[in-house]
Amino acid sequence: MIGLLVLAVLTALATVLWPDLTASLIFSVCLFVPLLVWARKVFPAEERPYLTRLVVFAFALRLAGAYLVEALALMEKHDALKYHWIGFRVAELLLGGRVEEIYGWMRSSGHPGYYFLVGVIYAIFGPNILLGQNLNALASAFTVVPIYFLGREISPDPRAARLSVLAFA
Repeated sequence: MIGLLVLAVLTALATVLWPDLTASLIFSVCLFVPLLVWARKVFPAEERPYLTRLVVFAFALRLAGAYLVEALALMEKHDALKYHWIGFRVAELLLGGRVEEIYGWMRSSGHPGYYFLVGVIYAIFGPNILLGQNLNALASAFTVVPIYFLGREISPDPRAARLSVLAFA
C-alpha cells in the first residue's frame, strides 16, 4: 500500500515537472502491460520467463532512446517530426469533422496507417511527439514475438530462436 502511495506521489511530481514525458510514459505503460499479459499466453511455457524479460528489455531500451533524443533536442532532422506534424493535422481534421480531407493527406504521405493511428491518438490524448515515438517503440518491442516463432519454425533448436530475438532486441 505504501509503495502505491509513493508511486502516486512520484507520478504527480513527474507530471508537474515533465508533463509531456510523464503523459507519454503513462500512455505507453497502459498499452504495454495488457499486451505483455497477452504475449505471455502465446509464449511456450519453457521460454516464457526469457521472452518476457526480453520484451520488457526491448521496450525499455526503445523508450530510453526516444526520451534521450527528446532530452538532447536531437529532433530537428528526425523523421518523427514528419509523423508528428501529419498526425497533428489528421487529429485536427478528425476533431473538426472534416474526415473527407484526411484521405488526401494520408494518401500523399507514404505511410497512411501509421499517420492515421498517430492522428487518432493525438485526437484523444492531445499532440505529444513522444506518444507517436512510444507507439513505435511498443510495436517494435513486440516484434520479438513473431521473430521468436519464425526462429522456432526454421530451427527445432530453441537456442536459435533465442539468439534471433536477442539479436533483434
